[in-house]
Amino acid sequence: MRIQTTLSRKLVLMSLLAVFCGCAEVHSSVKGDAMAEQVKGGVLREIKVAETGEGARIVLSADRPLAYTFYKTADPPKAVIDLARTEPGAIASPMEVNSDTIRRIETVRYGEGATAMTRVEVYLTRDTEVNAAIDASDKGMLALAVARPAVAGAPAAAEAAPVAAQAREGVAGSPVTADPVPAVVQAPVAAKPQAPIAPVLSSQTGSPVIKAIESQNGYLLIETTGEIRDFKSFRLAKPDRLVVDIADAKLGVNSKVIPLNALGIGTARIGAYPDKVRIVLDAAGGTLPPFGVTKGAAGLVVAPADRVVEAPRAAAPAQPSASVSQARQPEPVKPAEPSRGSAPAVESIDFKVIDGTSRITVAVTGACANDKPAKTADGFSVTLRNCVLPRKLQRHLDTGAFASVVQKVTPYQVKTKGHSDVKIQVLLRQPASYDVRREGDLLQMNIRNPEGFEPPVADVPASPALQDGKAQAAVRQTPRESDPLAGVAPSGGTKKVYTGRRVTLEFSDADIRKIFQLIAEVSNLNFLVGDDVSGTISLKLVNVPWDQALDVILENKGLGMQRDGNIVQIRPKSKIQTLADEEQALKRARERGMELKTEVFDINFATVGDIVSQFNTVKSERGTISQDARTNRVIVKDIEPALAEMRALLKNLDLPEKQVLIEARIVEATSTFTRDLGVQWGLHYKDGSASILNVNAMDAGFGGIVTPPPASGFPTATSSGGAVGISFGKLTNNFQVDLRLSAAAVAGLVKIVSTPKVVTLNNKAAKISQGQSIPYQTTSAEGTKTEFVEAALTLEVTPHITADGSISMKIKASNNSAGTGSPPPINKKEATTELLVKNSETTVIGGIYVDSDTDENRGVPFLMDIPLLGWLFKSNTKNKTKTELLIFITPKIVS
Repeated sequence: MRIQTTLSRKLVLMSLLAVFCGCAEVHSSVKGDAMAEQVKGGVLREIKVAETGEGARIVLSADRPLAYTFYKTADPPKAVIDLARTEPGAIASPMEVNSDTIRRIETVRYGEGATAMTRVEVYLTRDTEVNAAIDASDKGMLALAVARPAVAGAPAAAEAAPVAAQAREGVAGSPVTADPVPAVVQAPVAAKPQAPIAPVLSSQTGSPVIKAIESQNGYLLIETTGEIRDFKSFRLAKPDRLVVDIADAKLGVNSKVIPLNALGIGTARIGAYPDKVRIVLDAAGGTLPPFGVTKGAAGLVVAPADRVVEAPRAAAPAQPSASVSQARQPEPVKPAEPSRGSAPAVESIDFKVIDGTSRITVAVTGACANDKPAKTADGFSVTLRNCVLPRKLQRHLDTGAFASVVQKVTPYQVKTKGHSDVKIQVLLRQPASYDVRREGDLLQMNIRNPEGFEPPVADVPASPALQDGKAQAAVRQTPRESDPLAGVAPSGGTKKVYTGRRVTLEFSDADIRKIFQLIAEVSNLNFLVGDDVSGTISLKLVNVPWDQALDVILENKGLGMQRDGNIVQIRPKSKIQTLADEEQALKRARERGMELKTEVFDINFATVGDIVSQFNTVKSERGTISQDARTNRVIVKDIEPALAEMRALLKNLDLPEKQVLIEARIVEATSTFTRDLGVQWGLHYKDGSASILNVNAMDAGFGGIVTPPPASGFPTATSSGGAVGISFGKLTNNFQVDLRLSAAAVAGLVKIVSTPKVVTLNNKAAKISQGQSIPYQTTSAEGTKTEFVEAALTLEVTPHITADGSISMKIKASNNSAGTGSPPPINKKEATTELLVKNSETTVIGGIYVDSDTDENRGVPFLMDIPLLGWLFKSNTKNKTKTELLIFITPKIVS
């Protein structure tokens, strides 16, 4: 009986247990359906912001449990929360906060239906720590704790955060992913700090200083003191230039432009920013060859892409650094061997475009294993297993300014199942082919631009004010360069240069006031449109600067613009002119009501008349100006604003002029050479009986022209050369033959150097002269008159000192002299010119070179032409004269 009772009790208990289990299953099923119903979609109800003692607290409330993805960027500093299957509802965007921690909050909706997602962007005043967590009591409430930014000089809270906090801040998601429901991030759980974080944080004790930029053997070295923790480089075109940004660096060179002229690089331009130093390498010619930028022990190495160079190494430290961002040498890539006690981590992420191929290079330390790339809706992603992403790299790379199919690269940290992974999301503008390869500690992703690819401009949402029945507008803008060292387009004369962002405007009968509102949003300026500005306009402007588009619209509608700071006022041109006239009339009325004052101005260096002329241009209608030549003063009676303007004008005009010493050297050189050679024959016949043809005497001579020999004795000292007379005696009783020989040579060299000097004030003419006045008598109807003509050495000059220290001169230099004769002729040697010479330099302003060569033969015809024997019947005279004139000028500023 007892056994039966026991069995009965057990059967009853088992039945009850079965009933309860069935009820539990039904309850679980109902709960699951309810959860599925809740996950289908939710609405964000409100966003609350509250200031706390440690910072700020943001609470997001929804009508259903929230599934979210959270990540944070450093440039610009903001926190991003993606709420899966949630719509923004009636939340106003943007929400301006403007506190010491938060600037504003914006909400954006992506997708439709089941894939709808709301992105909440919290813009921070400074990069600081942000934590996100679901409220334990209400799953539909998400709380963000924003730490107050650290004060300069105090230790940053973010640098002391444990690895768990970094992992929470590093989780990121793209707006559109393969999975429409991102994974839910649970509440923060404290984690033990890991080993690799401490060395990285402790290494950030000092900023690297740029010491020099110089060309080495086959590469360019950017030398720094201290370790470079982060840098990035990219190329810009039109003109070609390479830009290198070194984060948290200081400038240690004085020159902002360094000439290099090596490796195809002309100059290096340097600019300092609060958070970085930017170096722009300009091409020496029209094209800049491809370069690679690597980190070396002594700084950064810029080398041609097809070369591997050995960069200089710094002295080895006592202990090896455990920093994740160690200096990388340009060595052949080999598998990395992680040191004991260090964890695998991403060291750097670099992006560049080479010949239509976009290359993303990820450098890692340790054994970071990469998976195969996973295709997503708008690109692809690559996962690095068991890897840590440093906080300084937890920001997206916006590559929209490049001619690349890659629009954005977003690295973020993911912590799953007790280990950390790094995901790199690549967002593409359009489908393109790509490949991923791993070589040692370098992971390269190459994305090729598709055929006919043209970089599109980024979309900017149109203003809600334009969504009416008549206006249809599409506004697009392209990123512009914000670097002040990247280069400015030169101005073409008086042509206006437009520098605004490029936009595309397409309107059909749109209200012009709404167009001005749209341009105000694009330009970030405040627009004030007058009440009398109205009408509609139809236009289509494609890819033009917004300021040019504004000018075109204003010109088309007869409107004018007045800009004061960041406020732009739009009114009709007639209204602007009327306001300007009224302002001038009001100004004149105010001046007429001002008291007249008298002031005496002392003139030290300028001319009183010149100062009075300048004062007359700035005096008021009631002002009077007089001068006192005896005391060199100007007396002015006028209102105070005019007197103040005159004081400032006199301060800039009444300055001592500099003096210039002009030294001229007039060099004359004359070289002469004369040579005479001659032979002369004489025949004499005397017959007293005149037996032959009744001729009693005959003398004949033939040959050249010779100097007759002296009558008797030795030749005197005044005769030059040599002369010989020979008598051969009588051939017969009545015939006698004589021979005369003559030879003479004269060589002369004359050099004359004249050096006139004169000192004069800047822009004042000066003259110095030395010589004689020669009288000339002329006879006319009025009688005999005597006139004097100067034959003198003269220097006339008017110097002008230019702004760069050079000297411009108007010069007249002459060296005239009297010739031989009665009256003597005037030999003129003059030079008149204008030239520009640097201070203390010498230049030649002119020169005359004359070369005269004369060779003369005289003798008996026919006989003088006989070879050799002809010298017995002729004389030869040779004259050579060379004359050279040079004029040198040397100006010098003496005071």
